[in-house]
Amino acid sequence: MNCSWSIRDLPGVHTICILHYESLKFHPKQSYSEKSQSEENWLLIARNKLRKGDTYSIWLEVQTAGRTVTSNKITVSLDEIVKPPPPDVDLVDPTECDSSGARITWKTPNSSEPLTCALRYKVSKDQDWTYLHQDEVGQEGHYLENLKPFTSYEVQARCFQNEGFWSEWSSARTFRTLEAAPLGQVDVWQAVDASDSQKRLLLWKALDSEAAQGKILDYEVSYQNHGQNITKGTWPCCRAVLPSTAGYAWISARNSVKQTQVANLSLEQSALPGPEDVQVQALEDRGFRVTWKPSASPLWVQPEEYVVEWREELPSTNEALDWTRVPGSSGSTLLIGEGQSRVQQGGSQERESVGQPRSDINFARAIPVLFTFLLCAGILSKVAFQRKFPLEAVQAFCGMQPSCFATTCCVGSVAGTERVRVLPPQSPKEGRSS
Repeated sequence: MNCSWSIRDLPGVHTICILHYESLKFHPKQSYSEKSQSEENWLLIARNKLRKGDTYSIWLEVQTAGRTVTSNKITVSLDEIVKPPPPDVDLVDPTECDSSGARITWKTPNSSEPLTCALRYKVSKDQDWTYLHQDEVGQEGHYLENLKPFTSYEVQARCFQNEGFWSEWSSARTFRTLEAAPLGQVDVWQAVDASDSQKRLLLWKALDSEAAQGKILDYEVSYQNHGQNITKGTWPCCRAVLPSTAGYAWISARNSVKQTQVANLSLEQSALPGPEDVQVQALEDRGFRVTWKPSASPLWVQPEEYVVEWREELPSTNEALDWTRVPGSSGSTLLIGEGQSRVQQGGSQERESVGQPRSDINFARAIPVLFTFLLCAGILSKVAFQRKFPLEAVQAFCGMQPSCFATTCCVGSVAGTERVRVLPPQSPKEGRSS
């Protein structure tokens, strides 16, 4: 039994503390004494000096030079002040774990009486815990629900007996939920192979962890040449080389459970006019703002989506193409972090990865960089999909699955490519160029 107290600090006065305790249940009027070490305000009474289920009267005697002071007596029941050791959380049984839940079990050592327990868990990389109180948790186990697929979690338990104290939290156990079918569609785009004009590059972005819901094993890419059969293949992320004659392409991502819905792309450019007046402005410490206007042509059709494509042009590198999608009702977008990739440092040039801006970069000292911007106005619709893709091709690839017909296709035109040299923002006195 751990006993502690507080007394007024008397500088220069030596004090002696003696703890007295008396059995009230099994050995009435039988008292015992324990003397604390010098200057300590606590002591431990050994378990073998106490009796389980007994009730004790406890008081403290403080002795100083020529004076003795006695505290008020308190009464405690051993059954009400028990602090059990922390429980042992078992490894999660793989047979009781799926993509959204897992059964957690634990054992309470050295306890012959039932304990009340609580649980807490969190995603391993997070700081905040989710608590499950004792009225939500069983005595020796609990099934966690609504977990994220393919995610590592940490879990801990603690218990108390009767009206006693909570134990310490158990050591954290780590487990990972199983994979689930990936969500959504792959964001796919295309470009001409700079090294071979007879080839076309099909580009796509890797699914983020939230959408992947597991480890993406590969990407299934299919394409069709004009009037020919469909060619299928699997590719790693994030590009595939297609012949320049390819007119249509499909792609899906696959993990161990399933594939995503099929995303498709028309590789042909329509005769519809593209957006006009594409302009780019450098924003200090932020990136680029790209603006455009709808075409004044009477053939202009309001798109459901714009695709803004860009590439940094450097003499000694081959920067990867990047793109973003913007709703058709918009006339601008902000490319955060772009353009902060080259800085001057002591006369030398040091390069950071595009899309990973450093907070210590002074944009005002950035070297003027040449970027190529391209804007596509795409009309996305189920009708366009069915019209542009031959029915036999859809049947061959999709197997007449309804979800395949619900995917979308870019049937639109590309604005003239804008090659813009973006200068760093200047101070108000010097004016501003872009």
